[in-house]
Amino acid sequence: MLLTRIGILALVLVTLIVAPHARAQQSVQGIAAVINDEVISVYDVWARLQIVISSSDLPNTPQTQQRLIPQVLRGLIDEKLQIQEAKRLGVEATASDLKRAKADLEKQNKLAPGTLGKFLAARGVDENALEQQLKATMSWSKVRRIRLRKKFRVGDDEINEAMARIKANKGKPEHLAAEIFLPVDNPREEQKVREIVARLLKQIKAGADFPALAKSFSKSASASSGGSLGWVIEGQLDPELEAALNKMEPGQIAGPVRTLSGFHILLLRKRRQSAGLLAGEPLKVNLQQTFLPLTRIATNVAVAEASRRLTETTKDAKSCADLDRIGKDLGTTMSGSLGTLEITKLPARFQQVLAKLPDLTPSPPVRTEQGMVVLMVCSRSGGTSEAMARDRVKNMLLNKRADKAAQRLMRDLRRDALVDIRL
Repeated sequence: MLLTRIGILALVLVTLIVAPHARAQQSVQGIAAVINDEVISVYDVWARLQIVISSSDLPNTPQTQQRLIPQVLRGLIDEKLQIQEAKRLGVEATASDLKRAKADLEKQNKLAPGTLGKFLAARGVDENALEQQLKATMSWSKVRRIRLRKKFRVGDDEINEAMARIKANKGKPEHLAAEIFLPVDNPREEQKVREIVARLLKQIKAGADFPALAKSFSKSASASSGGSLGWVIEGQLDPELEAALNKMEPGQIAGPVRTLSGFHILLLRKRRQSAGLLAGEPLKVNLQQTFLPLTRIATNVAVAEASRRLTETTKDAKSCADLDRIGKDLGTTMSGSLGTLEITKLPARFQQVLAKLPDLTPSPPVRTEQGMVVLMVCSRSGGTSEAMARDRVKNMLLNKRADKAAQRLMRDLRRDALVDIRL
C-alpha cells in the first residue's frame, strides 16, 4: 500500500516541482508524508532529489525526477525512522560528527577546507538537506556499532572455522565488488521493489554514478562507503551473489539478484587470486636501536644505571632519525639501523617488546648479552601476526551479525511505523 501511494505521489510531486515558479514556491512548503507524527515536506523531497541528481551525474529533467521520486521518498522515510530510533537509544550524531563528515566530503571532492557550502550552492544543492542525510547515516551507523554490535559474542571455535575457510581459499578467485541492496520486507512489495531496482539499473547503464546511487538508495551497511564490499571470497556472501559474481567480468553490472532478504545490484571492479589470510607469514620490521655496552657479569647497579640513562636520553625521540642522532651522541658503535628483519627471527624478548610497541615510539630498555638497547620500529611490512589475523576475523564476524541485526531492526521499524502519505 505504501509503495503504491508513493508511485502516485511521484506524479504529483513532478507536477509541483516543474510548475511555474510562484506556484512551486508555495507548493514545496506542503507536507509530503508524516512518519510517526514527524513531517517530511515536499521541499525535503525536492532538496534530496537535487542531491541525488547532482551526485549521480544524471540529467535534471522531469523524466529523471519522476523515475527517482519513489526511491527518494522511500529513502527519506527510512532515514526518518532511523533518526527516531537513534534518538530513542540516545546515540544521535553530534555536531563534531557532522563537522568531520563534511570535512571528509571536502577531501573526497578535492575542495579547500570550509568551501563545501559554496560547492553545493553552485550545483543547486541545499546544504541543510545534505546535513540531514549525513546525520541519518551517522546516527544509524552508531546504532549498528554501539547498540547492536555489542550484543554479540564470537567464540574461538567460530574464529578458527572462519580462519580455516579463508586459508583454504588461498589461490582461488576473489572479487572486489560493490552492491546496491533494497530489502523486501513484505511479499506484497516484491514487484514494486523489483521495479525500483530496474529503474536504478537503467540509470546506472545510462551513466549514473554507482557509488552515489548506493549512498542515496542502498539499505545495506556498505551504503555509506558507496556500496563497497571490499575483496570478498567464497563463503562471505549469499550463494546467489557468489554465483552472479563468478559469471561477471570486471567492470560489469549485474542485477537484479534476488536473495532471501531482497534485491541486489552488483558491480564487479576487479578479480584476483586470493592470497589467503597471510596469518602464517611473518611481519617484517625496519628497526633502529640505541645501544649501551654492558658485560654479562655487570652488577645490578650497573644494569639499573644503564637502563635509567637510556630511558632518559631516548624518551623524547619521535622518529628513527632522532634515535640515530641519540646513538651517535652516545658514541656507541652498535647504535644505528638494524635494517628490515623478519620479526619471527628476532630474539624472543625482542618479539615480545615489538608486538605491543607502536611505530616510531622508543621501547623500554631491553637487556641483551652485550648490553642494553632501546628499539624503535621505523615501519612494518609483510603479513599479519596470528593475533592480528584473529582479531580481524573476529571483527568481520561481528560486523556481519550487526549488519543482519540492523536489517531486521529496520524491517521492524517499517512494519510498526505510522506512515501517512499526504499527497
